[in-house]
Amino acid sequence: MLMEDKTASLRKAVEDYREYLEKTGLPALKEQFRILHTAFSGIRDILLKRALIHEDPYKNDRKISEISSPPDTPFQESEKTEELSIRLSLFEAQLDFILNYCQFSVEFLTMKRIRLLVSLLRYISWDQLSETHQDMTTRALAECIGRIKRGGDNLSSGIIGGSLEQIRKSIRLCLAGLRGLADYQKEAYKLDIRLQVLPKLGGDPNPASEKTAVLRQIRKVFAAEMPGRPFYPELAGEILDEDKAPQGPEILRSIIEKLAVKETKKSSSPQQAPLSSFLREAIWSMATVSRYLEEAAQKLRDNHALLQERKAPLFEKFQKWLRKMHPGKPAPVSYEVEYFDITTSSSKRESIAFDPFIESIRRNAAIYNAILSRSGALHRRIEEADENQLTAFLDKHMGELNIVFRRLEGLDGFFKRTIEGKQRPLIRGIKIELTAIKNNMVRANQKKHEYASRREEAEQMKKLGFGGG
Repeated sequence: MLMEDKTASLRKAVEDYREYLEKTGLPALKEQFRILHTAFSGIRDILLKRALIHEDPYKNDRKISEISSPPDTPFQESEKTEELSIRLSLFEAQLDFILNYCQFSVEFLTMKRIRLLVSLLRYISWDQLSETHQDMTTRALAECIGRIKRGGDNLSSGIIGGSLEQIRKSIRLCLAGLRGLADYQKEAYKLDIRLQVLPKLGGDPNPASEKTAVLRQIRKVFAAEMPGRPFYPELAGEILDEDKAPQGPEILRSIIEKLAVKETKKSSSPQQAPLSSFLREAIWSMATVSRYLEEAAQKLRDNHALLQERKAPLFEKFQKWLRKMHPGKPAPVSYEVEYFDITTSSSKRESIAFDPFIESIRRNAAIYNAILSRSGALHRRIEEADENQLTAFLDKHMGELNIVFRRLEGLDGFFKRTIEGKQRPLIRGIKIELTAIKNNMVRANQKKHEYASRREEAEQMKKLGFGGG
């Protein structure tokens, strides 16, 4: 009867802790991985922008099917940029895979996958990011970040500093969450052995038997009763210690208390991050386009100057003569561009007044830079804003950014088609900038859609009588 009481107590503790994980622990773990991904992507985007790393040419060819860490083998100094570029790209791809293709459930996150996640989180020594670190990947990344900080770019340095702080915090929380999950998996595994294997041993094992002999018996029955599952002799040995060792009752008591700790904390801490956090992350992702907008605008200015300096045809000379004869404020130069309208599935034309458009980009980039400046007033206002204010701000600027992207794309194509002859090799394309802007817009929209989904779910639960609103 005493053994049955022990098993019943363990079973209840394991079941209660599983409920905690499913309702609170695992959603919180996924949220921290999401924050980690956002912060890391911000740092990688700046490194790409500053040409300290480059895009991984094989990124789209790689197919990820399981959690793993990028390579950590040594590399030559001459290979540093290429190796760091590939490794950071692989690290980001793994975070994306974890968030979008992995299930945050106790069934999917097995002991093996927990170890893989811990290894990934410790791939870079974020707490000891130093240019003298013995790990080559950590050292190479620290050197790149050091170059930015010494370069006098206070905005980039501030963004990187804030992102590093967030990465370290998220990794600590992720590791704590994985430790709790590992505790559950370990005790759930041992409970399964108690329930499915020990009763088939043919009675209570002889206390005088050698531990190794009993473990051999357990392994044999385990293979028959739990086929396909890995056998961990150290965990089976813990069961024998808990049941037979003099300190067994104390061990069992500590296990039950350990599993109950998180359940106690659950009632006094929020179960999920506030919904507004998804909107703020969407705004941070959107604002990261600031540097790409500035770079694209500068390249288009250069192309505009190139086009204006070419030998003017007779008609353009006549227009210049008219403006000379009738002085006044000159009309802005406009370019007719084409774009594809997805709402009508047809090509359309648009006249873009070049200088006003470039000035509008400058203003928007300044706003986005202010958002990213953690010490700025606009950043603080966004931190303090409610969901309605955040939604309105995000919708307004995402709408404007979509138009800006369309016009940038149109002008890029216009200059490439129009500038010919000896000037053609001098054209500055903005494909890299357009890709980066598009990626950040996609991330922002993903966050916005997730917010909408969570909001709808919360409203439905409220209607059903669950939750306070």
